[in-house]
Amino acid sequence: MSLRARLTLLYTSLLGGILLLFGVAVYLIISYLLIAQVDLALSRTYTEFEENSNLKSVVNMEVLTLPTLDITGNVLAQVWDTRGELRLTNYGAENAENPLPFDPLGLQA
Repeated sequence: MSLRARLTLLYTSLLGGILLLFGVAVYLIISYLLIAQVDLALSRTYTEFEENSNLKSVVNMEVLTLPTLDITGNVLAQVWDTRGELRLTNYGAENAENPLPFDPLGLQA
């Protein structure tokens, strides 16, 4: 193999390796940032909901006041009572007929 062919192969391999490392780094950074952004949005939503709710009894879940759930962004929130009845959602009435299933511990398969 000539020197020109070896140098071309070497530089092509180096460029490919650098591009691969750059692509992996960009993917990992963007993935981390997006997950952190979703976590922050959920945390803020939970804090807002917790601050605006008032429970009379946690055992019986007798709710005195529930917030209006004016949540901005792409957060879907539902409030279920201990009997498994949907008490409050933050999305439109057109989707109220098909709520997310009540399975707080993830026991149903």
